[in-house]
Amino acid sequence: MRPKIPFRFLLCLFIPSILTGDTQLPQIPGIGPLSIEKVATSGGFTEGPAVLPDGSPLFSDLRTEKVYHVPKGGDLTEFLSATRRINGLMTSARGQLFACESRRGEAAVVVFDLSTRQKQILAAGYAGKPFNRANDLVIDREGGVYFSDILGGGEGLPQPTAGVYYVSREGKVARLIHNLKGPNGVLLSRDETQLYVAAMAEARIVRYPILNPGRLGKETTFYEFTQGKEPRHGGDGMAIDVNGNLYIANFQGRALHVINSRGTLLGTIPFEEKVTNCTFGGPDGRTLYVTSGPSLFALQMVVPGRN
Repeated sequence: MRPKIPFRFLLCLFIPSILTGDTQLPQIPGIGPLSIEKVATSGGFTEGPAVLPDGSPLFSDLRTEKVYHVPKGGDLTEFLSATRRINGLMTSARGQLFACESRRGEAAVVVFDLSTRQKQILAAGYAGKPFNRANDLVIDREGGVYFSDILGGGEGLPQPTAGVYYVSREGKVARLIHNLKGPNGVLLSRDETQLYVAAMAEARIVRYPILNPGRLGKETTFYEFTQGKEPRHGGDGMAIDVNGNLYIANFQGRALHVINSRGTLLGTIPFEEKVTNCTFGGPDGRTLYVTSGPSLFALQMVVPGRN
């Protein structure tokens, strides 16, 4: 069983190897983290954390083109191989693993049966052309999937623009957003009345009211990244807790930004490596799994998450 690092030892043993120049564990009142643990290192570029029904984490590695699992009390194991650069992951209540395959020319949204690990292609393109680079996704209660295609139109790219799409449970694909630069993380509000999108190249989080599944209202800016210098660093993957607070991976800024439901910054949690994504899991939903550089971290939080 992996040893748990007591909180009283974190300052001298652990934090200097994770956080950027900080001498103490940063505490956001009412949020945490209470502790930080490096649970696995795959040696590549980690992304797309998700959790299985027992709360144990999966994560993808774009360089090794594998998905890894860290079972409860166990060591890192290979879950999927030859993944076509799977990026975003999310499990559903129906025992399925949804994923964005991001390899150019083969980008698709796919779904795996968790028991057999057999793959089915849910969406491979739009308007008769492949996606540019499927990136991140979120599943709604209807079984539909909102997902981002991060690359803008350019020479050799099949789609004329970056975008955010919706694919219904029946497989019908619609492009919902086409005007954002670098749409990356996508996230639903707790009640699924709002869609959040990290416009990475614009260094802001935008929000859309959901009129019906796969139909959005007018865009508003929910949060803008300001770091006191240019260029500003935008958001990557996101997670949400039961109180509606957003946890946003600030990729180049090497930090998690925690934002309340009104768009106010509650605080940041710095890391040594670039932060790509995060999700809640663990036995009580209070473990925030974070992918940063080649590693997966587990942050014990005060507030449980909503996945």
